[in-house]
Amino acid sequence: LNNQGPVHIGFGGADLFGRIDNRPGGRIIASGGNQTTFWDVLVNNGEVRASAGSHLVYFGPVSGAGSFSTNGTGAYHRFEGGYAPGNSPADVVLGDTELASLLTMEIAGTVPGQQHDRISFTGSLRLDAGAALQVVLLDGFGPAAGQTFDLFDYAAPPQGVFETVSLPTLAPGLVWDASTLYQDGDLRVAAVPEPAAWWLMGGGLAWLMARRRSAARLERS
Repeated sequence: LNNQGPVHIGFGGADLFGRIDNRPGGRIIASGGNQTTFWDVLVNNGEVRASAGSHLVYFGPVSGAGSFSTNGTGAYHRFEGGYAPGNSPADVVLGDTELASLLTMEIAGTVPGQQHDRISFTGSLRLDAGAALQVVLLDGFGPAAGQTFDLFDYAAPPQGVFETVSLPTLAPGLVWDASTLYQDGDLRVAAVPEPAAWWLMGGGLAWLMARRRSAARLERS
């Protein structure tokens, strides 16, 4: 199915088989408490919407720069077959979401949506069993110390954590800092202090402690 217009799925349930290309301008809308299952590849460059009470489940791999919106209580999207936003780095919007598979985020620079993927979660995010994060570097990009990548924007704190987080190897002397990944959605690059710096720091502390001990002895005398 190559869709460039509206597709409406009403009450009951629907099982969709085969590759679906939802092109720019295309809208797939499930409403009336519908449960729709996508069993194969979905490339979404338009909008896929779950209205009140509707559940959309994706068992095939999902990609594209389009949105997965929700409208009304009880609506959500559940990704079971893997999700890679964009066709290259993209800025995408997801409503209420359940993630139970691999999420792949691409990085080729520091500008969100243009040089690296960013997902704005406008509703709730549940990281269920099987949720995993994989970060991939593109076009030979090499992150540098002090750089920050805004991967996720949250409307509410996520429920749960990724079972695994797979990050690419950095240049010697650099480490990933994912300490705020679940708070502000940022992934940072930090420098590891050189051994000489640690030695100087330790020597300075030893000198300071020696001075304090000497001052204390003078006071007692």
